[in-house]
Amino acid sequence: FDLMTMGKLNTHCFLWASEHYERNPLINARAPPVKNVLSVYGVNVETEIQQVFKRKARKKSNKTLASRYIIDRKSNLKSLAKSYGYKHKNGILYETKDTPQISVDGSIIYKSGDGTVPYASLQHVFRWKSSCNVEARELEGVEHRAMLNDSNFHKILLEYCTWPKGEDEDGSEKNNSSSEKIESTVTAKPVESPSVPPFGG
Repeated sequence: FDLMTMGKLNTHCFLWASEHYERNPLINARAPPVKNVLSVYGVNVETEIQQVFKRKARKKSNKTLASRYIIDRKSNLKSLAKSYGYKHKNGILYETKDTPQISVDGSIIYKSGDGTVPYASLQHVFRWKSSCNVEARELEGVEHRAMLNDSNFHKILLEYCTWPKGEDEDGSEKNNSSSEKIESTVTAKPVESPSVPPFGG
């Protein structure tokens, strides 16, 4: 905040945040109008969360200088970052599998995001628990885009979107020939995945 104030950026940034973030209906959207939500995502991949900036003067006119800010590629925060479970490289801070995260229920867990989305953002879905049933499956070491090609993700998807062979959706025995296609497809066993701490809505 002090850096933003010195650079006279605080007013502009706060106005931008108010206009384009806080008032964005997609950002503050309520839970979707469904009964069940399954969230599948990768975890414990180093994920960028912060950048370290430094001030650099530039010539504004023949008589005045103005400040601009650039990433401090030579900043020396490795020891400090490591002591808090982060990784520092070339002015960028990454969360790692050793980074402490504060869950909504107040417990401490040690995890990182999927290489693109920070872990805290991946947990946003649990804020919907008061409106629908929320379940999550975490895929260890699976990167954000690579998940689409991950066999465990495919198995989880099949398991969740279909029902066991020989049973109807409510658990009763099937006797309808229209289910033959599903019966021949669902052969994957349930996938074991790390448990997710309960997050309050």
